[in-house]
Amino acid sequence: MLRTVRPLAIYPFVTCFVISLSCKSHKFIYYFLLLLSIFTILGASRGIWQKYHGFDSTEYEWLMTVGARTHLIYSGIRFFSFFTDAANFGCSMGLSFVILFISSIFTKNRYLKILFILSAAFSIWGLLLSGTRAAMAIPFVGIALFTILAKKWKYIALSAFCLFTAFFILKFTTIGNSNSAIRRMRTAFNIEDASFQVRIENQKALKAYMKEAPFGIGIGVQPSDISVQNKFYFVSTCASDSDLVYIWMRLGVVGLTIYLILQFIIYAYGAYIILFKIKNEEIRGLLTGLLCGCAGLLVASYANQVSLQFPNGLLSFTCLTLVFLGPYLDKQYSKEHGCK
Repeated sequence: MLRTVRPLAIYPFVTCFVISLSCKSHKFIYYFLLLLSIFTILGASRGIWQKYHGFDSTEYEWLMTVGARTHLIYSGIRFFSFFTDAANFGCSMGLSFVILFISSIFTKNRYLKILFILSAAFSIWGLLLSGTRAAMAIPFVGIALFTILAKKWKYIALSAFCLFTAFFILKFTTIGNSNSAIRRMRTAFNIEDASFQVRIENQKALKAYMKEAPFGIGIGVQPSDISVQNKFYFVSTCASDSDLVYIWMRLGVVGLTIYLILQFIIYAYGAYIILFKIKNEEIRGLLTGLLCGCAGLLVASYANQVSLQFPNGLLSFTCLTLVFLGPYLDKQYSKEHGCK
């Protein structure tokens, strides 16, 4: 049970507690973004190396055995860098892109701006190499939320234009179809896609069982814990293809509803802090990037188990903690720069 409880409860609490104690200045955000940029470039670079130079012996063995069913597909190999799998890799790259791209707009330091733009470019490359279609939701949702939180018409117009253009190209044109990665990402906008329909059918089958289990089958319950004659044995063996489905299976519709309500409260209050509590544009922009990236990751978790995996879980918990520390960090920034 502890293995299941850790990502759902222990890691969020510990991360928020440690970050709250460690963050004593607005400079902490820059240190965090600097580390995120470096590790993003390293992660994307490893994926690029795998594509053009191949895998080491351990990676190759995993790919040919455990990962063969999901990573050797019709469009080619789904690269996974040094992450647990391609979905985790792709969604982490998507999270980094939103955070670093938006941060590059508002960062005043020229060298940090260049680094953020460079790492954002690497992250998009890594996202495409992963072949993770759910990761496409992260930049789209993140930029869409940015249009709401931007507060300046030039940013709203620019982000809305980029969002519409990217959607139009991927949905209604064949531009870039010569590239297998772009072809695969384009299928994310096709609701008739075979794998999407399989997910829908699996959820319909689960729904029939979950009607009789409003509180789920329990956290940490394994197939060995349930008799094969028990009708919920099927639920325990069914692969949870996303974080939301996993929570639904383990905690039922009651637990899933509470989880979604809490998520809504967290993001709504985070948006309120950014819109009304932060006076300095640079700090507001950085916090906006953090919140937008996490919102995209939450939506992507509908299609993959990514938002609670390492490192995405710790990253999102850290980002949300910094957003809630925003008023304090804003005061520190104002005090150092002599702002009123």
